[in-house]
Amino acid sequence: MEYCGIDVHQSYSQVCILDEDGQVMESSRVRTSRAGLGRFFQRRAPMRVVLEAGGSSPWVSRLLGELGHEVTVCSPRRVRLIAESTLKNDKVDAEVLARLLRMDPGFLKPIHWCQALGS
Repeated sequence: MEYCGIDVHQSYSQVCILDEDGQVMESSRVRTSRAGLGRFFQRRAPMRVVLEAGGSSPWVSRLLGELGHEVTVCSPRRVRLIAESTLKNDKVDAEVLARLLRMDPGFLKPIHWCQALGS
């Protein structure tokens, strides 16, 4: 199993993928669009993915789920380790998310999205 943390931003997102042993396999900057994320994730075997809740997280999580990945959306409050870090950049944030998911998915307290009836 591979573990992926995504630090989602409006134009580009930072992605970090860890292997089962916790080694960084890949760190990439990906355009935050259906096409950009689709190209990056559609060619990959199913993996566990985590991203923080935000404006883009509903559509990003649905897209990745449709591509066969197991997606966790977590509350930013739950990952204060990132918010309070003195070493603050997108690459580090994505890696911390991936490591938290690998160590204990339950710690992230997943947020579950509800769709309105008829949508």
